[in-house]
Amino acid sequence: MATAVPKSVEEVQDLEREVSGSVLKVNGLVRLVGGLGAECSSEVKIKCSLALVRVFKKLAKQGFLVLKEDDESGNTQSEGTYSVKSASELKKKNKRKRTETPSSGSARKVRVWVRERFSEAVEALGELLTSAEDGREQAAGFHAGVQLAILKDTETGRLRQNGVLLTTICSILENALISDTLTSHMDQKFLVCFDGAECTAKILRSALTGPEISEKVQSNSFRILLALSRKFRQGDISEDMMLVDEKSDPAQKRQKTLNPFFAASDKLAKTNKLKHLISHAWMAFFRHKLTTSDYKGVLETMKDDILPVMQDPLLLFDFLKESYDVGGIVSLLALEGLFTLMQKHNLDYPDFYGKLYKLLTPQNLQSRHRSRFFSLVQLFLKSFKLPSYIIAAFMKRLLRISLKADPGVCIFALALCFNLIKRHSSCEVLVKRVPKDAGALAFLSLKPFGQDPYDPQETDLSKCGAMDSCLWEIRALGNHYSSKVVGLVRNFTDENPPKFEIDIKEYISETYSTLYEEEAKFRKNQKVPLRYEPPKSFRGMIA
Repeated sequence: MATAVPKSVEEVQDLEREVSGSVLKVNGLVRLVGGLGAECSSEVKIKCSLALVRVFKKLAKQGFLVLKEDDESGNTQSEGTYSVKSASELKKKNKRKRTETPSSGSARKVRVWVRERFSEAVEALGELLTSAEDGREQAAGFHAGVQLAILKDTETGRLRQNGVLLTTICSILENALISDTLTSHMDQKFLVCFDGAECTAKILRSALTGPEISEKVQSNSFRILLALSRKFRQGDISEDMMLVDEKSDPAQKRQKTLNPFFAASDKLAKTNKLKHLISHAWMAFFRHKLTTSDYKGVLETMKDDILPVMQDPLLLFDFLKESYDVGGIVSLLALEGLFTLMQKHNLDYPDFYGKLYKLLTPQNLQSRHRSRFFSLVQLFLKSFKLPSYIIAAFMKRLLRISLKADPGVCIFALALCFNLIKRHSSCEVLVKRVPKDAGALAFLSLKPFGQDPYDPQETDLSKCGAMDSCLWEIRALGNHYSSKVVGLVRNFTDENPPKFEIDIKEYISETYSTLYEEEAKFRKNQKVPLRYEPPKSFRGMIA
């Protein structure tokens, strides 16, 4: 005979009151577990998840989740074991048990039955987390799974890695789509505790250790692991996780107050252990072939969220180097992480500027990531110790591309070249070489100089001939239709140019839309000329 599942929220509440009110009504657990099935509504599933937590919590306090060995053995000690308790203490203990449970055999049967319902509830929550699409269902199921995992370890009342938590997190990884509601709940309630963060890192490392994993497990693991790394980096992981209605031990608080050194050393040990687990989980993740979305997501978050939590960030050099050699958008995204290894972890990468020079293409300079790329390029060329031929090669390539690019690229190239010339006085000759009275493109056909020695196809910076050339592209950009571009060109051609560098941050994010908004705002207050005298005839209108 099939068990009738609750159909409404009121029915779930009535079942919870019955089971919580008397142990004789404990059979209602079967109906509460059945309320997690697929045939029930979303509200019923949420209420059943939370009701099961409260019911099992009350049963745990009454001792129905613990199987006691002396229920069958009759308090007899095993051979080879010794007790330090006196006979009077054992008599008091046996008397107390007899008053609590009239029949040890029947009590054990009830405990076994409750534990079986507990296992069924865990399995039902796992199925709910695997198939649920509603964010509230996922959050309620995860909360219930975590609380049941805490109840599983009744000796400490804390969260430890056990089968319940393993089922809960692995069920989340199998879900086709993790909602923002669930990730927000995990971020605010679960990953802020050392216990939750540590168990999550261990389970993710185990789940990613296999030779092959599905795409949904990979994507969900990346999402959870990234949230855990951000929490660790921000220092938001603090205390251990305990039961919701259980207060911290006053003696433990007093001990931490009296011994701050031991409290600080204990927190440092936990932090180092957690960093070790997160680092190993990331390494297990990188051993798999990543999907396109996860690949780009990893590279976008590499500098801020992944490298700071790695014990040895240099282990990711091969991954970043291969990504840097791919070209296109992938190379742009890998650029920042690779430079972080060079700047903060003493990575020696001699061909870095040669690869960066190859990335200066019209496609990359007009991609949606170009603002980030512009800020990185001006950061990489900021050093005063770079050779002049490297600076000249980058200026020539940027300005040559600007001749066929949109105004945003022209503005950035002119501003960056002006700053580079201010830093490297040996490159000023590239501006002064252009004849003042022969036109903007006179250098290309002027006999004393010959053709432009710069070879844009040459990838070797020392052989491209940039130092033997000149920046005639600046004069050509002086005829640009954008007034902002022409204004930057005047910094090179005026007799009294600016003495200090330009704040290039103002020009990194320039696009067609920003330039249009500036022009529209500039012309907004101007009066439009209108004809104030109306025509007297149709002929007058034509005239």
